[in-house]
Amino acid sequence: MEIEFANIETPSNYQEKCLCVLVLDISGSMRGGRIKALNDGLQSFYEDIRQNYSLADALEIAIVTFGDAAQRVLEPALVEDMKMPKLKAHGGMTNLVDGIETAIEIVDERKQFYRQHGISYKRPWIIPMTDGMPTNSDNEISRIADTVHSGMADNSFHFFAIGVKVNRSAMRTLNRISSPLVPAAQLDGIRFSDFFQWLSNSMDKISHSREGDTVDLEAPKWMSGLSV
Repeated sequence: MEIEFANIETPSNYQEKCLCVLVLDISGSMRGGRIKALNDGLQSFYEDIRQNYSLADALEIAIVTFGDAAQRVLEPALVEDMKMPKLKAHGGMTNLVDGIETAIEIVDERKQFYRQHGISYKRPWIIPMTDGMPTNSDNEISRIADTVHSGMADNSFHFFAIGVKVNRSAMRTLNRISSPLVPAAQLDGIRFSDFFQWLSNSMDKISHSREGDTVDLEAPKWMSGLSV
């Protein structure tokens, strides 16, 4: 008798998890130096986590890219179970709303996985990064803003938007989507490596915190508007 086993994921370990979903702009404006800097930053992020054994067992990373539409590039995984993808910029729209909606879907699915396997978890992080004005309609922006504000209010996830050399109009849109308690921040230039170094340090502090703790995160000079 032949028995087929379904390809069902099982946990690598049962340590408390912290999920970070990166929502990354790969529209045409990211070509050249920007996409190279982003890829370099992602690789340094991977190496920093890999060398931090306690964080490597706790932090799961997922990546969603968006241009014309969102794409799940990396499903939630520990660094030992993944290879950091090398992203390519494509022409077309900047469908930020689709990217954020996909990230929220991933968060909901992963929390269900944690609960099914009896794994405790910190509040997941969703971090969209864009270098341009979203091409979504005003109604779409309003809808995703309502969803984000609601998710932040009920502690479903932590949302922290990053602008990369964007104009004031684009920053206003990012702040419209973001919770008033955690406004969008802007990088100084294309300092992705600095940002991901900050993020790995921040995730390390969060992973070691206890429920109810206040975690003080560094406010670097190269990122304006930080309030997390």
